[in-house]
Amino acid sequence: MTSIILSELIRLKCVEISLPFKLPSYFLIGMVYFYQLCISPFLPKRCRYEPSCSTYMILAIKKYGALRGVIKGIWRICRCNPFGGSGYDPP
Repeated sequence: MTSIILSELIRLKCVEISLPFKLPSYFLIGMVYFYQLCISPFLPKRCRYEPSCSTYMILAIKKYGALRGVIKGIWRICRCNPFGGSGYDPP
């Protein structure tokens, strides 16, 4: 019984500690959602890849974290041009 309580306390402390590290990711994902809902509908569809570049950015941030995810997302946006590739490209 004591080991169950101890393991639960350790798990709760890990959740409290990891939350501040996830806040930048949540903020960046919120910015991408804002772009998708408020800006993207007014722009012509140009993405040559599947999933779209903004969805790729969200998936990369969720998978790799804020810094590495943004770097991978920006690199994907740079590749999305008429001379680049096309098709299915997951993060």
